[in-house]
Amino acid sequence: MKYVSNILKISILMTGIVVMAIVIITMTGCEDTTSSNNESIGIPQSPSSELTQPKFPALAMHIVYREFINRHPEIKTLNELEEKFPSYLEDRLIELYPEYAYTGMVKEGKSEIDALKADYEQYSSDLEQYNKSIPVNLFKTVDDSINDDEEWPEDYNDEMGANMDYIPTLEQEIDSLQMTEEEIQLWLDVENFINDTTGGLAKKADIDRFILAKTNSWLTHTLIACGVAYYVYWRVNLCADRAYSRERSYFDNDNTNDTRGDAFRHTFVSMQLRRYLTKFMSWLIMDGREWWLLDNNYAAYEMDLHNNYLGRTKKYKHFRARWFWDRYNWKKWGRRVRNYIKNQDKCEYIQEWDSFNKATGEYDNPDYVAPTESQAKDRSDDVSSWKFIYFNSHPTGNAGLEN
Repeated sequence: MKYVSNILKISILMTGIVVMAIVIITMTGCEDTTSSNNESIGIPQSPSSELTQPKFPALAMHIVYREFINRHPEIKTLNELEEKFPSYLEDRLIELYPEYAYTGMVKEGKSEIDALKADYEQYSSDLEQYNKSIPVNLFKTVDDSINDDEEWPEDYNDEMGANMDYIPTLEQEIDSLQMTEEEIQLWLDVENFINDTTGGLAKKADIDRFILAKTNSWLTHTLIACGVAYYVYWRVNLCADRAYSRERSYFDNDNTNDTRGDAFRHTFVSMQLRRYLTKFMSWLIMDGREWWLLDNNYAAYEMDLHNNYLGRTKKYKHFRARWFWDRYNWKKWGRRVRNYIKNQDKCEYIQEWDSFNKATGEYDNPDYVAPTESQAKDRSDDVSSWKFIYFNSHPTGNAGLEN
C-alpha cells in the first residue's frame, strides 16, 4: 500500500472497484494464532482464486442500480431483480466503460464467486473444527482482559444480508443502518442526480464528477463482487465513509497508511460489512481489495489482512456489543473498535517494518529493509489474532500515542 494523501484520486484513476469478481490470495496467517508454521501442523488454508472481471466504482454501480429500480417500480424482491437487472447492468457498464466491460462478464463473475463462496464456507467449517481440536495449552497467549458483554443465542445469525429477499427502500435503509442526516442526504442526492439526468441515464463524465463531489471515502474504489444482492453497493460506501470520518476524528489521521488509524479503519469496516452484509462478503471485499493493491508491499498487505480478520471474526462480538440492544448502534461499535485500537495491550507494533524516521520526519529510516513476502507472512503469523497490527510510527494517524 502506498503512502499517499489522496487515495480517492488515485483510486479513480485506477477505476477502483471490481464489480464482477475479485482476486483472492491465500491469507492463512490471520486465521490462526498457534504457530508460524501453518503448513506443518495442518491448519486449514484460506481459499484462493484468480477472478479477472473488470473494476468499477461502487457509487457508479449504485447509480446504475437505482436507475433500474426507478424505471421498474413493479419489482419488489431480490429474486425478481436477479432475473432482470444483470442484463441491464451489463449493457450500462459496456456503455459507460467500453474499455473494460464486455458481454458475459456478469455471468462469469457470478459463477466464479459462487464457487469461491462454497470454498470459503468449507474452509470456515474446517477451521472451526481445527480450533476446537487444539489443546488450550498450545495457544501462545489468551485474551482474557476484554470479555463480550453477554452470551449470544445459539445459532443466532447476526448478518443482515444472509436472508434478505426484498429490495430495501430508503426508509428501510434508514431504519436498519441508522443513517445520519448526511447519509440520507447523499442517498437523496443520488436520486436527484438520476432524475435530473437527460433521459434518466447518466453519462460517465457526469458520474465521475458526482463521485468526486460527493464521496471522500478511501474504500469507495475497492474491490467488490457482482452476482450478489445489489444493495451491497450502497452499504460498502456507507461503511467506508463512517470509518474514514471517525478515523480522522479519533486518530488525527487523514489516511496515512499502516498507522493505528489505518488499523481502526480496516477493523471497523470489516466488522460493519459482516453485520450489514455477511461474513463471506466482508472477507471478499476487504481481503480482495488488498490483493489488488498489493504492489509488493507485503508488510502492509499482511497487516491489513490481520486487522480485517480481527474485526470480521476474532473480536466481532465484542465490537458488536449486546446482541439485541446494540444490534443497530453502529456508533457504539465504532467507539468499541476505537477503544480497542487505543489499548496498548491489544497492540503489536512491528518495528522492523517501520520505515519512518522520527529524526527527519520522512520515510528514510536507514535501518529499514522491506520484508519479503515470506518474511512478512511469517511475522504476521506470529502475532496473536486478538491483537491488531500496525508499523508506521508517523504521529499523524497515531493520535499522540507512544509505541
